[in-house]
Parts: sequence; structure tokens; C-alpha cells
Amino acid sequence: MIERVKLIPRGAFHLGERGIGLEETAEIIHSDTLFSAFCHAFLLLYGEGELTLLLQRFRESDPPFLITSAFPYLEFKDLYDLFFFPCPRLWRDEGSKKEKRSVGDRKFAKKAIYVSKKVFTRLISGEEVEPPKGGEKELLSGKCWLSEEECENLKRELNEVRFLNEFSFFKEEEVPRVTLDRVQGRANIFYFSRIRFHQSPSRSAGYFFLIRYLDEKVRGKFQSALRLLGDMGIGGDRSGGNGQFTPSFEEDNLPSPSSPSHFVTLSLYYPKREEIKEGLIGDEASYELILRDGWIYSPRLKKGLRRKGVRMFTEGSVLVDIGRDEMGALVDVSPEVGDNALPHPVYRYGFAFKIGVEIK
Repeated sequence: MIERVKLIPRGAFHLGERGIGLEETAEIIHSDTLFSAFCHAFLLLYGEGELTLLLQRFRESDPPFLITSAFPYLEFKDLYDLFFFPCPRLWRDEGSKKEKRSVGDRKFAKKAIYVSKKVFTRLISGEEVEPPKGGEKELLSGKCWLSEEECENLKRELNEVRFLNEFSFFKEEEVPRVTLDRVQGRANIFYFSRIRFHQSPSRSAGYFFLIRYLDEKVRGKFQSALRLLGDMGIGGDRSGGNGQFTPSFEEDNLPSPSSPSHFVTLSLYYPKREEIKEGLIGDEASYELILRDGWIYSPRLKKGLRRKGVRMFTEGSVLVDIGRDEMGALVDVSPEVGDNALPHPVYRYGFAFKIGVEIK
């Protein structure tokens, strides 16, 4: 069974992105970031012994659960919700000799970073989906693709906008900060980026992610750890009140085609060597890679160390289904330092959250 978890924000989010200082923030919470934060909360709640046993199952390719990255949602209170997924890479790059598939307008599809659940369901079922009549002007927040019917319904709710790209339910904002030189007392200004979601009496927004339990016994502990994580916060600048949320749990019924030949991953995915050899990136695969590295956060670490960097398939990548149930790995990214410098191994979550795709 798949469970949907809403992260109802209590403030803004700063999600460290590759770049200089604090100026950059990611727009979504990648699955590896979410898993690492969850493990930290799990450690505080249940202790090192239980966390070691949990991680051992992931290391042995017997994961008790799989998670997606966290994507945005928009809620009209007491009416309906719109959940957005990464746009599946169902188009071909420029110069391809083969015809495009499923996506009716490649240029429009490449502008759409997210798609509504209705559009997502049609795309993975192999349907040809045309853009709304208004074209790019009807991309909600300039990046979310909705069906024609959803566009009309939404514009009735948002009667203050002419086109949907005029309304932003989440946006990146820059906040000025100041550091003071302790010796000379001089002030230096810098800017700090964070993601803030729309909140009003009639509508609200936030993040959501999906979890598939492969062992129902972990459900209670997972939910408890996530509630603690909501109080602790996720991402950077938590001491400033960023990253806090209230989780809510409900069942999800994401459909899947009956005979998929491919799959789209809703999480970052680090494949095993044998999965590549079995044809994962064979014909019709379309994917993008992202480099994941960064600093290690651990209360037992005495000095700052950086993890090993790994490249992973991004959310929305479409790959060949090679018939395996669980795919990916928990990657050891411990830096190569002396025996006493690292109090424990460092892992990065790299299991695929597969949704079948039918390509016609």
C-alpha cells in the first residue's frame, strides 16, 4: 500500500543546493535528504541499536519501505487538492531520428517541471497529452502543467488572475542577513534563499511525498520519527525557524499501467552495477543525472567533513523495466580519513521509487 504524507509547513524551507554559501536553495526535498533527516530523528527516538538494524536491511537490499522525494501540493480547503509530480522525461532530445512519444508538444513539456496527478496518470499510460489552449501562460506558477479541465476549475477559484502563470503558490525568496566582524565591528551583508509556500484562509500549500511500506511493522515507528522531525525541522537554518512542518498521513491510489515496459522514478536513484548491465538504460530510456555531495551532519562528528560525491538519476527519469522489484542501493559515501576521524559510516539513500510507464 502507498501512503501519502503531507508536510504542512510552519514556515519557510532552506534546502542546501550545490553552489556558493547560502544563496542557493533546492525547490524540492530530494529523497536522500529526506531519508537522512528521518534517520537522525529515528536515532534520537529509538537509539543507535535500532537505527543500525534498520540501515542493515537497506544495505542488504531488503528495505522495509521506499520513499519518493517531496514535491509541492496546493490545497483548496474543504474542496480539493492538487498534487504535483515531476514531469516524466517522455520526449526525445533535439536531433533524435525517432518520433516523439506521449507528450504532444515537446517544447511545452520541457517548460513544465511538474505535472498534476491527472496529467501524470495520462502520460504514464501512454496517452498523447496536449498542452492547455493558453500554452505556457497556463503553467501554474510558471512551471506546473494541469489538464484543460483543471485549468478552468482553478481559474474559477483564483478569480483574480487571467492566466495561471500569474499565481505562485510557492516561490523562492531572498532574505538579507548581516555578519559582524568581531575585531573591527564592520558589518557584511549577504543574502539567504528559502522556499515559502502560499498560505491564506481559503487555500494553502506545502510538500508531500509517497511511502510504500514493504514491512508494515515499521509504519508506527516511521510516523513517530517523522512527527519528531517536523518539530526539529529539515534542511538548513533550522535554528532560525526554517524547515518545521506538521505531517499528515493518508492512503494514496496512484494508478499504474497493466503492462509497463519502462518505469519513471519519483526518487533519486543510484543503480547497482548489475542493473546497468541488465539493460536499465537501453532503448527508449531518457534520463538526467545529478551530482550529490555535501557536508556530513552528525552530532558525533568533531569537525566538518565532506561526503564522497555520487551521480544519481533524477526524479522523472524514464528507464527500462528489467523486472526487478527493488532497485538501487544504500551507498556508502564515507570519506577516506583516519580510523578515529569518523565515528560511524555515512550512507546516501539511492533506491528507486518505481511507477510503471507504458510507451506506445
